[in-house]
Amino acid sequence: MSSTVKERDFHKAVSKGDYFEIRLKNQAGTGYDWYLEGMPSELMLNAISEERVSSDITGGSYMKVFGFLMKNDINKTSVSLKFRNIRVWELDKPIEVSNVIIPIKK
Repeated sequence: MSSTVKERDFHKAVSKGDYFEIRLKNQAGTGYDWYLEGMPSELMLNAISEERVSSDITGGSYMKVFGFLMKNDINKTSVSLKFRNIRVWELDKPIEVSNVIIPIKK
């Protein structure tokens, strides 16, 4: 089973063994991009992709999509992720930080 956790909808619980996605909105052409800070041992990063929100517009918005697989052998009730929207040449100056807590279904 798979599920999608959208921006500002991070309360959705995920079962062990499930694939899920985190989607974070971004603006093209600014130099900023979303990066995952650290990687919890309970998850496997499966894919990172981008989906355009505004078609045919230079510098339009897009969604940065992080795909994860929840491991089966965990005993926690939730997993925390931290994403930072930064420019790679200004690592200490994020314009936005998104802390995500993913509840785990029993």
